[in-house]
Amino acid sequence: MHYLSLVVALLTTPVLAATWTLTEVDSSPYTGAENAIYAPDVDTVYIAYKQFLEPPSSGYTPAAVKLAQSIDGGQSWQLSIIDLDAAQSGDTLEQSVSIGGSHDTLYVAYFVQPSGLFASHQLRVAKSSDAGATWGISTLVNGFGGAYNAIKVVDEDTVYISYSGEGSASGLYIAQTHDGGSTWSLQLIEPGQGNGWYSSIDAVDANTVFSSYYNGLYPDHLDLNFAGSMDALGTVSLVNVEHPSSGFVGLGSAISAVDSNTIYITYELFSGGSRVKLAASFDGGLTWRRTFVEPDFGGVNTAVKAFASGAIYSSYWTYPPSGAKLAKSEDQGSTWTLMPIPEPGAIEIFLDLAVPQEGRAYVSYATTDRRLKLATFSERAPTSVDQVAPRDSSRRDLPQVRRRTVFAP
Repeated sequence: MHYLSLVVALLTTPVLAATWTLTEVDSSPYTGAENAIYAPDVDTVYIAYKQFLEPPSSGYTPAAVKLAQSIDGGQSWQLSIIDLDAAQSGDTLEQSVSIGGSHDTLYVAYFVQPSGLFASHQLRVAKSSDAGATWGISTLVNGFGGAYNAIKVVDEDTVYISYSGEGSASGLYIAQTHDGGSTWSLQLIEPGQGNGWYSSIDAVDANTVFSSYYNGLYPDHLDLNFAGSMDALGTVSLVNVEHPSSGFVGLGSAISAVDSNTIYITYELFSGGSRVKLAASFDGGLTWRRTFVEPDFGGVNTAVKAFASGAIYSSYWTYPPSGAKLAKSEDQGSTWTLMPIPEPGAIEIFLDLAVPQEGRAYVSYATTDRRLKLATFSERAPTSVDQVAPRDSSRRDLPQVRRRTVFAP
């Protein structure tokens, strides 16, 4: 493992002083696309991710699902394999892996895409009751769904998973279990071709669950939507958060609920370029206030975590150049401090965020030469500045990564 600590005074307004620590998690070839992170505390960090077993291409590439575990705040890592049979397209952002947990119980949801036939697509769930030492795997969706998945583990028994259906089963779905995965119920939340992409999910208790998602049906929608329930999906309220006058809004959506009233969604507005926005609701999702996190062009594939104090953290991919930022607000999203992750190489679109407590954030990401890394952000007293010179990351043997924006019938 390569362990590099970078002390950086963050020259934004307002100024935050912090330490960035960059750690190489897995140097195996073709790792980290895609990845998801879960950190129950500042010491314990889990990253679930795909490793392609041969050079990824525009076709359907054999891949494994792996787990990286750290018990020292990301300084060292233990790597293990969950599933060696988890193929997917090698050049498309599918949001194919998500992870959550409670105590020593972990759940990993992942998309399997062995071919272009919708009937071959699967959503599998791996569960461990011993902090990743052993796993049981079940197939939750066998055909026509599983991409753009997100997971919320409320406790060892209660889990919600959002995902998109495909073909004749197109739409946003949410699966739930209340018995530790022994049984699952799958519910279509909103049908429609192109609907349910870039889904995210959060819950404040076993019954109160919220989801954000993108409707990519061209030209009617291309907008950000919200689904909320207070009774474990017995009844669901659907709200259109933003419908753009031009462009696409809702790509890369991510949701964080502080309580049953206070909900935040980060997402991308693509109109001549990509900009990151925040939608905030203080009445359980009935109405929304929308502001910019990143007003400049360049912001894709967001993640978010909010706290009752009003602090909000968001990570997202930036271009050009190919990098990533961590944004922090201390006033419920009214103002933001934007902090580039000081990775000396180029960062790919695959990244995720975990914030176990205010002042400590973990961003997992893949470099463009497909190595999985972790950036740790720790707020601290003001200190000196170490400049980091960028380096080129070769990707001559890798395809350019695509992402879905519209469904045009």
